[in-house]
Amino acid sequence: MIIPLGAFGVLVGLLAGAPYFTLPFKLAIGSSAAVATALFILGIKFRAHLWGKIVNVLGAYLWCATGVIGFGPH
Repeated sequence: MIIPLGAFGVLVGLLAGAPYFTLPFKLAIGSSAAVATALFILGIKFRAHLWGKIVNVLGAYLWCATGVIGFGPH
């Protein structure tokens, strides 16, 4: 449930038109989401190793944190 909610937060952060959703904020959300996705995919690829599992979990946590931040200061 948290992963889809994070995705919704990322979409809100990237597509909202409120004045506090500035271009640098949107770039930060987009780059953080890209890094989280890359970490998650890298962790899936190397999930047989302990570090692959750790990277996978870090990617998921970063995705969720990005989604929470993407909702903005409501």
